[in-house]
Amino acid sequence: MIHSQTHPTAFSLLIAALPVFAAGMIEDLKARGVRPLGVEGTEAERWVLIDFGDIIVHVFDPAMRGFYDL
Repeated sequence: MIHSQTHPTAFSLLIAALPVFAAGMIEDLKARGVRPLGVEGTEAERWVLIDFGDIIVHVFDPAMRGFYDL
């Protein structure tokens, strides 16, 4: 059963910002003792996904968010 292996996300947050925003957010939260479970997309810097368990943060550059109409 999938539920025994995965946990659903309680919240998704979509942000249109420059990629440097994601890096700053990660560093600020780490300084406060909050560490992400995973980070994806920092190399391409168009869509960064930050997994905090119950909260998933998507940081899109404005053009990418417009492309997906989010």
